[in-house]
Amino acid sequence: MWIASKTGIFNIKSAIRLMQASEPMVAVKWDWIWRIRLSYRIQVFIWLTLHRRIFTNVEGFRRKLSFTSQCGIYFGDVEDLDHLLQQCPNAKEVWQTLNRVGVCCNAGDKGFQDWLQQNLAGTHDDPDWPTKFAITLWYI
Repeated sequence: MWIASKTGIFNIKSAIRLMQASEPMVAVKWDWIWRIRLSYRIQVFIWLTLHRRIFTNVEGFRRKLSFTSQCGIYFGDVEDLDHLLQQCPNAKEVWQTLNRVGVCCNAGDKGFQDWLQQNLAGTHDDPDWPTKFAITLWYI
């Protein structure tokens, strides 16, 4: 018996209502992602990144699908999303190069999630920055 519907029979509509009731802010909080001018593939990547659903070595190790949680290139650091897209020496080089040529991104002093949101939300001087930032993340 399906408790989320009045009839007790499973249907997709009741399942969606059940999921939305447990996480009411998710759909509203991230809907701006779909308004950034990007290919759908990059929008999905950004959505997955903001929801911390990108498969990293940390996640693989947690699920016992990987032997280590360390970065495959720089073995001293754990490979989580923050490392992969912001702190890894390769990623840092990309962001530093952009800063040197005058394309500056908002700093990530508050943490990885805030860094992503600040740079994707359009609070930058350049109105096309969210698009440029998202494409840069995709290529990293």
